[in-house]
Amino acid sequence: MQRSLKNFKMLLSDHEFRSECLKYLGTIGGSDLTTTVFEPLKKIMTDEVAYLFNFKGVNGISNFSVLHLNDLIFDLVRGNPKTAPESMISVRNKIQAWVLHAGDKLPKEKKRFNNNSSEA
Repeated sequence: MQRSLKNFKMLLSDHEFRSECLKYLGTIGGSDLTTTVFEPLKKIMTDEVAYLFNFKGVNGISNFSVLHLNDLIFDLVRGNPKTAPESMISVRNKIQAWVLHAGDKLPKEKKRFNNNSSEA
């Protein structure tokens, strides 16, 4: 999983790949900020994977913010006429909320498994 995320992070630095990601994820749209942020994030990673992160990487948990997804999502928000005026801080807050609550939808068994696998 870590290797796949590192590969994705490297691919995002390629202008053409990033453009294609924006084009594809932009088709998801959204009528408000929450939808415009949450729906693309759900396409990019599962709740199980997101549960292994926190936004700043504290307490030994992987750092979500180093994945360069914040800028990608911010560009999606800017490209959506309904959410374009939103500030980077409000977008970051939505991303943080999504990461924070990713585990809420997981059954206890998956949370336990993910906690054990992240410690290994």
